[in-house]
Amino acid sequence: MASALFPYNSASGRSGLPIKAPVAARQTAKDTNTENSKKPSPEIGRPQTSATGGDTLPIVFAKKATTCGTGGVWIQPQIIKKGTWEGKSQYLLAVSQGDLGLVPPPSLTFHGGSRLASDQGDKSVTKYYKTNAELTTNKLDCPIGGDSFDCRQDVATVVLELSVGNARSFKSFDPPIGSYFQGILSVHGSGDITNTEIEMPGTGLVVIDDDSGDDITTEWWDARPATPAGTTFHRNRAGAGFATPCLPAGFVDDPFPPDLELWEGWDDIPGYTGNRTVIFNNVSINNQSDPTVAATNGTLDFNRWEYKISKVPDPSNPPTTDPVTNYPTDYTAFGDMTLLEVEGDLERYEPSITGDIKPQNDQISIFIEQGIKVSLFSEGTPTVSGASNKFVDLMMFFFQLLKRQDPASVTTLGQPVEISNLQALATFEDNYKLWFNGVIEQQVNIIDYVSTVSEFFLMRFISRNGIYGLQPLLPLNGSNQIDVTALTPTATFTDSDILQGSFAKQFIDNNERRDMNATVAWNYTTCDELGYENSTIVRYATTPIDAPLMQFDMTDFCALIDHATLYAKYFLAKRRHSTHSIGFQVPLLTSELIPTQIIKVVRQRVTSRGDNRTETEWYQVTEVKHSTDGISTIQASHFPVNGSNISKISDDVVNGSFTVA
Repeated sequence: MASALFPYNSASGRSGLPIKAPVAARQTAKDTNTENSKKPSPEIGRPQTSATGGDTLPIVFAKKATTCGTGGVWIQPQIIKKGTWEGKSQYLLAVSQGDLGLVPPPSLTFHGGSRLASDQGDKSVTKYYKTNAELTTNKLDCPIGGDSFDCRQDVATVVLELSVGNARSFKSFDPPIGSYFQGILSVHGSGDITNTEIEMPGTGLVVIDDDSGDDITTEWWDARPATPAGTTFHRNRAGAGFATPCLPAGFVDDPFPPDLELWEGWDDIPGYTGNRTVIFNNVSINNQSDPTVAATNGTLDFNRWEYKISKVPDPSNPPTTDPVTNYPTDYTAFGDMTLLEVEGDLERYEPSITGDIKPQNDQISIFIEQGIKVSLFSEGTPTVSGASNKFVDLMMFFFQLLKRQDPASVTTLGQPVEISNLQALATFEDNYKLWFNGVIEQQVNIIDYVSTVSEFFLMRFISRNGIYGLQPLLPLNGSNQIDVTALTPTATFTDSDILQGSFAKQFIDNNERRDMNATVAWNYTTCDELGYENSTIVRYATTPIDAPLMQFDMTDFCALIDHATLYAKYFLAKRRHSTHSIGFQVPLLTSELIPTQIIKVVRQRVTSRGDNRTETEWYQVTEVKHSTDGISTIQASHFPVNGSNISKISDDVVNGSFTVA
C-alpha cells in the first residue's frame, strides 16, 4: 500500500498537444472516491471494503483526551486478507502507517451496526506491527501472525466445503494440487443436534473436472468399487468415514494432518488427475440419524471444512529464496504499518439453490482511542513517543517522515522547523480543545496540507529565514489563552518610516463583510456508538436566522463541538471587524518581524480641505519580504482594537454574544 504522504505536482501541456495527466492522478481519484473512505459511513449495511494494490495506507492521528466523547476517531479500515480457522472468521485490516498506541478491544469494534462484543461469540482484536529497523535487520521476520495470515500472498485459509442442510445443493472443492494443506472441521448450530445430520443422496451427486470441465461422475463412482453408486453421504458425523455419532453444536476438530502436507491430488481416475468440484444435490436435514434414539430439536446450520493452504511447507520459517518468484524473500514492505486482525463470527452465510454458498460481509468499524505514536514535541520530550491529538505533533511527524527533522534535537540550530514555541501552542490547543482526531486518507503535499489545516486550529504555518513554524492567529497571554487585555504592538510605523508613495490600502467588498451564519461540519465521536458527521450553525446573536450561509468542512480532524464553534466565532469576528488590508515599504528592517505579529501604523491624513488629522490603525502582519536593494515590503490585514487597545476580534471570540444551534 502507498504512503499517505506523497508530494506531487500537476503536469501541463502546450495548446494543440495532448495534456499529460497529473502524477498519481489515478490514485488520487481512488483516494477521493467516497466508497474508499475510511471515515464511518452512515450506511450500516455497507459491505466490507477491500484494499487493492497501490491503495493509500492512511495515517490515524488521534487521542481520546479523558472520557468517552473527548476525542478518538472511528475508522472503517480496508481488508487486505480474509481467513477462517476453527469455525471463526478472521479479517486482516490495514489500519495506519506507524505504530498504533493502543489496541482497540472488541467492545470498541463494530460489525455492521452491532458491537462485536455483544453478538459475535468468541472474538478478539490483535495488532501486528514491526519497525522498519526490525525488518531491515531480518527481512524474513514476518510481522503477521495468527492462524490464517502470513506475509506471503499464497498462504491462505479457505472454506472448501460448507455443508448446509437447508440448501438444495452445495459444492465441495479440493485443495490446489502442489500446495501444502491442513484441514479442520467446525460445527455451527444451536441447541441439541447430537442426533441431527445432513444427508446427501448419491443419486444427486455430480463431479466436474476443473481442468477440462468434463462431467466425470460415472468415472468417479467407478474408481470407488467399495462405495456403490448412489450411496447416501452424511455430514455432522464423527469417527472413521464419518460414521457415528453426530456432533454437537460448537464442535471443532483437531487440525489434520498435524502439520502442512503436500496435496498431490487424486490419481484414481485415468486421464483426470487435476482438481475437481463435487456437487451434492437434493440435500436435507435428518433430525433422527440414529432411529433408536429420540430426534433432536436443535438447529444445525452447517458444517464448515476449512483448509490452510501454502506453497511452502512452513510459512513461519520461509526459505531465503521464494520458490514461486525465485526472488529473495523480503518482508520489509510490511515495516512501520499497523495491521489489525479481527476474529469472530463475522460472516452471514446465505445458501442458494445453485449450491454457491457465499458469505455476506458487513463493514468493520473500529474506535481508535490512541492513534499512532509520534515524537511528543508538545510535551517538550521529542525523544519520547506516544499517541497525540496535538496539531503541532502532527506537523513534526510529517517532517520526520520526510527525514527533515531530528527527534533527538531540542534546538532550532540547523533544523527546518521552529520548535521553541511548540509546548506553548500545545497548551493553547488544550485550553480550547483544539484537538486533531482524524484519518489522513489521501495523498497530500505536506506544506499545502499544514498551511491549509492550521487555520482551523487558529494557527498559521509560516516560513522565515529558511525555518518553518506555527504562530497563533490571535495574540495569546502568558497562560496561552486568547489575550483580551490591552495589546502592545510588536512595532509601530509612521510616515517617517514608510517610503513615500509605497503605502496602499485595499478595502474588502461589503458583500464579503455581510453578517452570515457559519455552518461547520464535524464528526460526532463517542465510544458508545458509531460516529457520524454532525453540523453546527454559529451566528452573532443579532444576525437573522435567514442570513446567508458559509459552510466549513472540519470532518477530517474535528471531533468536538467546542473546536468547531470556536473556529466559527473566529471566522465571523474577523469578517465583521477587519475592513481592509494594506501594503507598504520601509528601509530594510534590522529587527525581525514575522507574520501574525501585531503592528500599529500612525499616519498623518492631509487633505485640501484642511481637515488634517492623525490616523492610527492596528494590523496583523501577513507577509514580510526583504529585497537585495535594502527595502522591506510589509503586507498586513486590519486588526482593529477598541478604546482600551483590546482586540475586537479576540474579544468577540472570547466574550461575544453568539447563537449556537
